[in-house]
Amino acid sequence: MRVLMAAGIAVGAAFASSLFAAREASARDFRLGDIVIDQPIALPTARAGASTSVFLTFINHGGADRLIAASSVAAERAEIRAPGAPTGGLALPAHRSVQLRPGGAHILLIGLSGPLAAGDGVPVRLQFERAGLIEIVATVEAAPA
Repeated sequence: MRVLMAAGIAVGAAFASSLFAAREASARDFRLGDIVIDQPIALPTARAGASTSVFLTFINHGGADRLIAASSVAAERAEIRAPGAPTGGLALPAHRSVQLRPGGAHILLIGLSGPLAAGDGVPVRLQFERAGLIEIVATVEAAPA
């Protein structure tokens, strides 16, 4: 799997340190304290400068938290999109799951540094109000059904 990283070695060091703080739950899942980030995917794109959506499921095994920011070295900026939710992030209720899926809440990566093909990996940093910061890798694949 090719990981799209524009910042090279500095990004690799930051990624390695974030994985040290965050235990990986399985090959496609990531864990930060009581929060599991399950099956993160990004949609393929044909060109640099495009935007893509990131979908995943948060499984919160602990107290209430909130996703307050997202970013990626592969994009100029990232936005947390949660239709119908108040601004200020995405609520993660205690002992509940929250799905980011097509037509609903998602993370939008804007101004990609290059095209994304199936099988690529896109590093995404997620900042939680209580749990802290984790860097995950979203696998590029077609939208979930």
